[in-house]
Amino acid sequence: MEDVNLTRGAIAMVSNGEADLKPVLQVADLRLVNTVQNTTERYRMMLSDGVHTQQAMLATQMNPAVKSGKLQKGSIVRLTEFICNLIQNRKIIIVINLDVIVEKCNIIGDPKPYTEGSFNAPASTTPSRPPTPAQTSAVDQPALGAGNPPQSYGGQVSGQTTASGAHLQSRSDSAANPMSCGGPYSSGPMPGQNMVSGTPIYPKTEQSSRSYGGSPQNVGKMNQGVFNSMASGGPPRPASNTYGRPAQTTYQQPPPQYTNRGPIMKNETPARVIPISALNPYQGRWTIKARVTAKGELRRYNNPRGEGKVFSFDLLDSDGGEIRVTCFNVVADQFYEQIEAGKVYLISKGSLKPAQKNFNHLNNDYEIFLESTSTVQPCPEEDSSIPRQVFNFRPISEIEGMENNSMVDIIGIVSSINPAGTILRKNGTETQKRTLQLKDMSGRSVELTLWGGFVNSEGQQLQGMCDSGIFPVLAVKAARVNEFNGKSVGTISTSQLFIEPEFPEARRLQEWFHREGKNSIALSISRETSSMGRTDARKTITQIKDEGLGRSEKPDWITVKAIISFIKVDNFCYTACP
Repeated sequence: MEDVNLTRGAIAMVSNGEADLKPVLQVADLRLVNTVQNTTERYRMMLSDGVHTQQAMLATQMNPAVKSGKLQKGSIVRLTEFICNLIQNRKIIIVINLDVIVEKCNIIGDPKPYTEGSFNAPASTTPSRPPTPAQTSAVDQPALGAGNPPQSYGGQVSGQTTASGAHLQSRSDSAANPMSCGGPYSSGPMPGQNMVSGTPIYPKTEQSSRSYGGSPQNVGKMNQGVFNSMASGGPPRPASNTYGRPAQTTYQQPPPQYTNRGPIMKNETPARVIPISALNPYQGRWTIKARVTAKGELRRYNNPRGEGKVFSFDLLDSDGGEIRVTCFNVVADQFYEQIEAGKVYLISKGSLKPAQKNFNHLNNDYEIFLESTSTVQPCPEEDSSIPRQVFNFRPISEIEGMENNSMVDIIGIVSSINPAGTILRKNGTETQKRTLQLKDMSGRSVELTLWGGFVNSEGQQLQGMCDSGIFPVLAVKAARVNEFNGKSVGTISTSQLFIEPEFPEARRLQEWFHREGKNSIALSISRETSSMGRTDARKTITQIKDEGLGRSEKPDWITVKAIISFIKVDNFCYTACP
């Protein structure tokens, strides 16, 4: 086994938010955990730096490393991409990517769980507590002599004495004495609290005048009354009855006129932008920066739970990660006009849920649901690192082996197009459709059906180009495979059409088409009849006889070019039975 050195102190640094390092750690434990709906496998780890351990979750894209046995309990790994989140008051390291240095190794050292405080709480701060009865009685003891300096109350008056002759410590002495009430290591009452009764007193400090809304002059008079009371031998009390409270043995909160007046510490630091691939339901605060590649229409629905409206849009980030965002009802009204396809946004404060693969074709196990508290902030400057779109083009010859309702990206030459038509849906509404033929270098062609708004926008443009003798290149993002009368593809609401795009694949297609594809025969994988016929598989009459076409159970579609030598003028039809 090769020698390895773990990054000492890495667990503490990572847990405290330091992400600019690539620590070498050991996998002290690794196990499979059940997710909310058991849609995908997730692994929980215990990472160790030899001294401390911390819980971690492994991103789903790293699951193959576990299944292959490369990543296991005892492995030495280097974290190359990770974030640390506070989840249910526990810190969890989300491991997005790592390198396995040693696959198997004995556990190094005797690491203990790391139990440092939260992100925003300083480790050295010890909260103050109300006085205990023992502390209360200790104030009345005559121990405040020269050998036992008294605890400071944070006042401004220096050199005063009590009735017993005890010297009062000045404010500067309080700062030097770590056991004083105002010190960070105080174990006594909170600053400004009566040690006998627990009644709050308000020392003259800059924080007091700001927090409680009183002027420095009034607070100074109040403090003077406190020390005058102590000099007369009585318990500390304010000079004015406005702030006075009878002596009690239990701790009390400040009077109502002073509550909720002080500055409130809020963690308004913006969350660090993370890649879409790192999103998971175990995260708290997150922000993603992504481009809207597709925006669906605002649709209305009616189900047993009532009526509503919904729209969704797809996001793409600079790492190629994709995810769908869905908005319902009031949230849909809130963000529908704000979202524009092609623009880049910073999105945060949404909830992640398992993706419904029946309606979501993106390569992501989750989708984002925006809420009324979510933020969608457009980026003022264009980010060239985020692509406009990503494609996973498949040749038409592979579509024949795909399952029904599969989603596919295709690109091909439009060899023919049919006029637009209107059909009646099952729900009684009418919609428009237009069919066209796509062919590519695989030697196959497929029928593409355009639905809805695509018919009169991109469809009309393609119709004009084909009528002019131009055979354009058409790229389709997210087309659905159908099995009606063979294999065909059709558009859905989130499909995208690109006519004559500036893609390398488009340039290669054009070169192939002008070189040989224009005169080559492309066998169609679709068998649906159309009013304009098919121009792909052209046969002669001799070939029809020799190949025995039309004699099998399934029809054979061909195109014949010939001279009409005879026309029968008899009736071509007969009257059907009444």
